[in-house]
Amino acid sequence: MKKIFGSNVLITGGLGLIGSNLARQLILEGANVTICDNLSSTCGGNKFNISDILSKVKIHYVDIRDKLEIEKLILGKDY
Repeated sequence: MKKIFGSNVLITGGLGLIGSNLARQLILEGANVTICDNLSSTCGGNKFNISDILSKVKIHYVDIRDKLEIEKLILGKDY
């Protein structure tokens, strides 16, 4: 995963089980992580899931169906 070091990564659904664990691993690998999540009550997203890495990620509370906001978020992202 050496390519990940220093890269800018956007994780959609990053406050859920899979996304939060992915964020944790990417941070360990040296990536700059941005999380996008709408905190839908039916999808399991919870800020607690990243409480140990909260200071190391950027969080945007946005729905992935919001095309304009997502277009802004993907600018400058490598993954």
